[in-house]
Order: sequence, then structure tokens, then C-alpha cells
Amino acid sequence: MSIIRNNFPKPTEKFFGIKPIDQVPLNDDLYLIDVSTIESINVVLESNNSPQLKGLYSVIKNKNSNYFDIEIVLDQFDRTHSYQDQLSLSDIIYYATDEDGHPYLFITSQRYKSFYRRVFSNFALVDLIGVKKIIEQNSSELTKLEELPKIIDRFAHNYESVFFFSFADSVWLKSNWTYFKTKNYDPENFLKLVITFQDYLKQETGLESYSIITQGANLYSTEETAHINKNHVSLLTLGTPFSTMYQIDRFLQSCAGKSVRNDIYLEASFYLSLNLYKNQFKPIKRNEIEFYPVEKSIQNILKCFETSKEI
Repeated sequence: MSIIRNNFPKPTEKFFGIKPIDQVPLNDDLYLIDVSTIESINVVLESNNSPQLKGLYSVIKNKNSNYFDIEIVLDQFDRTHSYQDQLSLSDIIYYATDEDGHPYLFITSQRYKSFYRRVFSNFALVDLIGVKKIIEQNSSELTKLEELPKIIDRFAHNYESVFFFSFADSVWLKSNWTYFKTKNYDPENFLKLVITFQDYLKQETGLESYSIITQGANLYSTEETAHINKNHVSLLTLGTPFSTMYQIDRFLQSCAGKSVRNDIYLEASFYLSLNLYKNQFKPIKRNEIEFYPVEKSIQNILKCFETSKEI
């Protein structure tokens, strides 16, 4: 299948060899390049200078007839951090390799720039332990539990950039970030926020809790954490992160009474993005989901961090 587009300048043959799109390698390092930079790249190459190719480091994970499943590596120096996306074949102008065989995908400027505008989120599910028992027994603690919305309000008031969505026995938290705009991704801070919230709930309700944390890309480009309009609430994201959290939760529920419950469970993509000594914790794998049980003690966690910030 040819990918040569006559209405775009070609990368110079002095450095690049254009190849069919079906030869794009799977699970191999490659760079996404803005096609609008080809002419400036060619000028540098023709003058026998080494080009400074500015691109997005990525990996093609899967192919089909219309698009590639692609992993975009956001940070490979300060932390291990990536996210999954799809790249339509119609956005690919050229597939080429350099003289050393390194692969490059030259893509439309609009699609390339869309990666830089992408909004991302951290998500947490905080589940209170023992709520059903309190309701079934109609115990004296029920009155305190009925105050949960106001209890959460008092905490959330101090964290306006985080969206809190609560049920009678659990709370979802969502916090947005934009890596390429401000490079403000700080999962350590979000983790400490969740820990602080769990401790606060224990203090106010007397109930223990556990949390499940993940991260991912938003469907929408808005930096708002939620859309609220009278009787409609939208979290402005795909359901995948919540599905992942519930899959982990169902697995934990099935193990109740069979193993010691940890306080925090970190989905693998979130865990691997932490500035953390990774050998501190061992993963649990369930089907295609991988996650890490972690102690809640903030003091113990901070000992594992290479860097940390206050909330």
C-alpha cells in the first residue's frame, strides 16, 4: 500500500527512504513528525548538517485497515509515562526510515498538533468499607453516614481543581492536566491527595476505605473536569478508566476474606508514571489489567519517592 502524497513535499532521499505503510513495524520505537516541517528538515539535510528532528516518541501497538493503535510516550526522561491513542491512516502522509533504519511517520499538522492539545486525567475510586453492614443493621452510625455529602463538601472546598462525584458508599475523584502545555503532571501529588482524603473520611465517619487509582486521556479538549447542567452531569471522558477501576474492584471483592486488603491499588500505567523506586511493590495481573497494591501510610510511600511535593 503506497503512502506517497503528491501534494506534500517529500523527505529528501539523501536521508530518508519512503516505504509502504504496511511495513510500519509493531512494538518498535518510532517518531511522529509534523509533515509541515519537511521542507525545513530538507534544507538542513541538503547542507550536510545533522537535522534536529522534533517529534513525538511513540510505538505502534496494533494495526487494522483504518487506523493504528499507538502508544504516545509523554516522558521518557523524568518519568516513565505514556498513553494509548489511535492514529488514522488518512493522517499519515509518509512512512520513511533514515539511513540507520530508524522509522518515522510524517503526519498531518492538524493531527500532530492535536497530541499537544490533549487533556489528560487522573482518576480515583475511594470505597468506604462497611457501609452496607451499617445500612442493613440500621446502626447508630447511619446518622453520621447520612452527613457524607456535607463531609465531602468540606474537603472538596479546599481542592477546587479536583472533581468529586459521590455515592452513598464511594467517591470518584478526577483531576485534569495538560502535559505539553504546562508539563504539570504530578501523580505523586494526586496520590497524596487521595491518601489525605481517605484519612479525612476515617476521621469524620469512623470508616476505613480503600482506593483504586488510574490515569488516561480525555475524549474532549476542554480543561474542565466535568460538565454540570441542572439534572445532567458529564465527566467529559471515556468510560475506560472507570471500567478499569471497577474491574480491579470486582477482583478485590472476589478476594475479600481470602487475603489482606491493602489501602491503595494503583493501575499499572499510573504506577509506572510515578517517580518511585519501582521495586518496592509487586504487581497483580488479572486478565489484561495489571495493578499494584500499596500501603496507605504516607510516610512509608514518601520514602519510596525520588521526588515529592506537598499538596
